[in-house]
Amino acid sequence: DINHYSHMRKKITIDRFKSMNFKEKYNENKIPDIYLSETIFGQLFHSLGNLNSKDFVIERGERMFTVELKGERASDAGGPYHEILSDICNELQSDYIELFIKTPNNKYNIGELRDKYIINPNSNNINHKNAFEFIGKLIILAITSGETLNLNLHPIMWKSLLENQISFKEYETIDYSFFNLIKILKEGLSKKDKYLIDSFDLNFVIKNSNEKDIVLIENGQNIKVTLENLENYINLAESMRLAEINEQIKYIKEGLCSVIKKNILQMLNWKQLEEMVCGEIIFDIENFKKNTEYINCDKKDKIIQWFWEWLENCKEEDKFKYLKFVSGRSRLPKSNYKHKINAFDDKDKFPVSHTCFFKLDLPKYDSKVAFYDKMKYVIENITNINDY
Repeated sequence: DINHYSHMRKKITIDRFKSMNFKEKYNENKIPDIYLSETIFGQLFHSLGNLNSKDFVIERGERMFTVELKGERASDAGGPYHEILSDICNELQSDYIELFIKTPNNKYNIGELRDKYIINPNSNNINHKNAFEFIGKLIILAITSGETLNLNLHPIMWKSLLENQISFKEYETIDYSFFNLIKILKEGLSKKDKYLIDSFDLNFVIKNSNEKDIVLIENGQNIKVTLENLENYINLAESMRLAEINEQIKYIKEGLCSVIKKNILQMLNWKQLEEMVCGEIIFDIENFKKNTEYINCDKKDKIIQWFWEWLENCKEEDKFKYLKFVSGRSRLPKSNYKHKINAFDDKDKFPVSHTCFFKLDLPKYDSKVAFYDKMKYVIENITNINDY
């Protein structure tokens, strides 16, 4: 149902040193990348944001662009491309860019889904509008090419993109404190408990998910919530929170739905859409084994047996660190990939990754301890692309 469009693969230049310098300054002044020009995401946005949405429709397993890393010796046969897409997702889920934020549940360490990110309801200037539309185009890229985007977003975003009905119950996993306040107020309303209502000393003002004051009615900051007007307050408060990211969702859909039509999207449930864009959240070892081929070794060799034993026993986060080390990706591709292990005899060397080819050069160590130590070191310390 999605037509593929032919185009010349664009070559872009990314300055990762510029991004690192900005992040060092951010740690001092806490000023985010307001104009989306300093971060890797910002540089990619300015390089590709003006392209037509149809240019993001790529054949399965293909790349939309090639990357020149300024001041680095990388030659992009795939590794830098995967690395940059992984980097922009990490930046989107950070304080460097204002497009997505941690949930109030995360901030106050309460409730469920504390690890999820939500759209920043305060991000509504022209730069943000264009950036959200660009994110819609990146979603097209992920769906059509199979390249995953490591975005750990709250279900409310995926449901909103599909125009699913969102209930206020969803906000229990976003802002438990506010959700619980409304729950208590409803109980007070049903019991006509005037003293309970008055004890909260509320006006017709609430905070959105990024703690911006929202006045619910004209002059609401000066109007007390009472038993008589409580039902109106509750209805307005719920409606405001349910609609707080509608504008940003509209911009994402402008990028997304210019190619992938609404009726096609609405055939999916939100979990299917998330998996199409982000890949599997769990590292599937058995599937990874099936997609692994061996060079100068056999799966019965002790070094290969040690490798799988090590990977199976790794914490989930370390499995993805290995994936980042060997491929530049933060999530497993959805299909059409081949992980390669090449064993060689120089046991004094560290394992070496060839990210462009999803390949690990693995020395044949004499002991399991030596192997474990070397693998732990490389996945913890060697994160930049340095071999192709």
